[in-house]
Amino acid sequence: MRPMVVLVDGADRDPAAPAVGPLDPGLLGHGVYESIRTYDGVAFGVAEHLERLAHGAAALDIPCPVDDLAREVPEAVRLRFAAGESRIRVFLTAGGTRIVIADAIPDRRRDRDEGLAAVILPWRRDPAGPTAGVKASSTAASRVGLRYALDRRAATGIWVTPAGNVSEALAANVFAVIAGVVVTPPLSDGALAGVTRSKILRFAADEGIECVERSLTVAALAAAGEAFVSATSEPVVPLVQLDDAPIGDGVPGPVSRRLQDLFDRRARGG
Repeated sequence: MRPMVVLVDGADRDPAAPAVGPLDPGLLGHGVYESIRTYDGVAFGVAEHLERLAHGAAALDIPCPVDDLAREVPEAVRLRFAAGESRIRVFLTAGGTRIVIADAIPDRRRDRDEGLAAVILPWRRDPAGPTAGVKASSTAASRVGLRYALDRRAATGIWVTPAGNVSEALAANVFAVIAGVVVTPPLSDGALAGVTRSKILRFAADEGIECVERSLTVAALAAAGEAFVSATSEPVVPLVQLDDAPIGDGVPGPVSRRLQDLFDRRARGG
């Protein structure tokens, strides 16, 4: 059993061995990355993740060998399959290094069951910034934001645009349930084009759950009947508190629960 598999430019490497050269611009954050996960041992949404990786790489003028990565992602999963479900992280640096890491998915069952508290971050997210919509490997701002949230007994922070609209959470897209309608910020407000986000919109529509993409003010999020965030590691995680005040009843709501079950069933081929 191998708890972690690391492929560097397609070669199986010791996880402790250096993978990036000292002159690689990736050390300065010039790179892109993706996170993928498996369901029943099969990597989910690989084509969509690699398409987004290629889009981000093009924005940063980084070559993206999609065909190589399309082979290496399932290979990394195969090499650690006996160790259980996998989280796969794919990195591309401006120096031309590609890294695929497969390890265990973080256990987020408590988040899924009980929900999270969030805070509004004091810094503004510019939806017209040069890296807007790019999943860049320079995550220092998110690290600072996470520390801000943790210091206030919250699990995540919410980025807001200069116009006062919700953009996204630190590592997730944001959804609110308002009068029975699932609302998520549009990409024009700086939200990342989340693969899980797009799957939720599609799965919900197939199920007859009304969803819209429209700007969401902080006040509207705070007043929502329920809210949740979506990410690869756990597709639907309820938000039950914002800035020390409960969202809705302060517990995961019925729409969030329904979407949790729906996503899990569809991701596993149901």
